[in-house]
Amino acid sequence: CLEITCTTADASIASTDDYFIYTAIEGYDATALMFGTSAAAVITVQFKFKTTLVGVYGISIANSAKNRSYYGIITVADTSEHEYSVTLTGDTTGTWLYTNGVGLYLQICLSAGSDFQGTAGAWAAGAKQTTSAQANFMALNTHTAFLKRIQLFRGSTTQGYRSPDIRLELARAQRQYWKSFAQGTAVAQNVGTNTEEIQFDGL
Repeated sequence: CLEITCTTADASIASTDDYFIYTAIEGYDATALMFGTSAAAVITVQFKFKTTLVGVYGISIANSAKNRSYYGIITVADTSEHEYSVTLTGDTTGTWLYTNGVGLYLQICLSAGSDFQGTAGAWAAGAKQTTSAQANFMALNTHTAFLKRIQLFRGSTTQGYRSPDIRLELARAQRQYWKSFAQGTAVAQNVGTNTEEIQFDGL
């Protein structure tokens, strides 16, 4: 569960301002979605969300260059936790990476100026995230939100939440970096043991 807190208020959102929570999905993981082809998949984003500020929030996807984007919206009617889902149509054009670069960005908009606003349910050039009805989460430094159990999957049918396997997640992360100390050992300098030792724990 991610806690989101506004600590510095921005009550007047300029056209070029945008505030959002995002994650980058690796191109290898996005291959099956086939974005950029005529067989681009429909995807569903499903998550639980709770916030002190009711209103409209944009849920968007974009390519690595952020020159292609598509968004849907959710309407938060009260301050209780609810599960939301948004179905997004895959892009049949544009450039989408299927390497170890960014395959796509998934974003949840907290506030956005007019440069990032557009028409929901349609692909657009640039990094569109939401409509002009977007709530301004940044308006007060008392606003908080909680985001959890995010899933992105092919198709338009919602699914039960599947907890990640920590062993698989660790192995996936470890291929991305060089670790010179044993798993669970804090990084230090010139300690002799484990100095510049390459570890492949868990692989």
